Amino acid sequence: MEDELDFLKHIFAEECENNITKIRDIEKVALCEGYFISDELNKLLRMLHSIKGSSSMMGYMGITQVAHSLEELFIYLKDNDVSEKEFNYIINLSELALNYILKETKNIQSNTVTLDYGYSITKFINDFLTEKSFENENHKFLEKLRSSNEKRIKPYILKKKDFYILEEKAKRLIHILSLKLEKKVSLKITGTDIVVSENINDKISIAVVQILKNSIDHGIELPEERVENGKNPDGNISIDISEDNDLLIVKISDDGRGLDKDFIFETALKKGIVSDSIENYTDSQIYSFIMYPGFTTKSSASMFSGRGIGLDASNGAICSVGGNIKILSEKGKGTTFVIKIPLK
Repeated sequence: MEDELDFLKHIFAEECENNITKIRDIEKVALCEGYFISDELNKLLRMLHSIKGSSSMMGYMGITQVAHSLEELFIYLKDNDVSEKEFNYIINLSELALNYILKETKNIQSNTVTLDYGYSITKFINDFLTEKSFENENHKFLEKLRSSNEKRIKPYILKKKDFYILEEKAKRLIHILSLKLEKKVSLKITGTDIVVSENINDKISIAVVQILKNSIDHGIELPEERVENGKNPDGNISIDISEDNDLLIVKISDDGRGLDKDFIFETALKKGIVSDSIENYTDSQIYSFIMYPGFTTKSSASMFSGRGIGLDASNGAICSVGGNIKILSEKGKGTTFVIKIPLK
């Protein structure tokens, strides 16, 4: 069990480092141009969302808090016209936060997580977002930190992967979120012995984690609500991984409240995604709106969902390897996400 935990820590650290390298590459281009290209900023937000989700799943709440605050920071930048001074300050704050996350991935191996330091970074970001104060002693401190060069750990690349690591991730995620959200959820997963390329495996992992978060937060009802509706108080989620000729098929199903087609369409109409009548769309087309960038039916964001980034990240990950996601749902009965990826 200890060896498995060490391996999970290694995979988590590897994923964090890869994402941070990509985030920094995007920031370098933005610094040269003086602004972020919209698509690149969306990619950056998806990577932060992934770090936040993975760290929460592993129980590393210092990293989760910092990633969450950094996500808030870049959403502010996305939604506002910022001055050059603000822009540079945001990049400095980002560098501070990314340095912290990288250091924590190393400290995790020796169980020396510096949670207080993580909270101080969160405070820096929150102070900026609420007060917009730049002329203070913290600014010099941030610039000094930004100039420091962090050593990079070369990723340990596996050419082929089965889905046993995904199974452990899914179990831990469900355990953590069930406790946080006061829900009872059981998981059944099949097909974990199927082996695919590392790239496809990683993209499946990204998608499944985000879909599970969505299912637990949005789909599975609280025990008392389930009992009132004639259901078992314990919610059920299943993940079925299979191959059909040269096609990888992954189905993630829950027996929760299902999707509200009319409400989704109404939200899409308000956001300008559609402009005509609901009769012109199939159920599947309407359900797919929840994977649009920035789409959410939640009025406020939590640490787990509500930003409209999670399912967008899932869809983006699967599309990047030539796959697609189809959503099936029945109100009051549950929802199934069907992922299909060509293997050749």
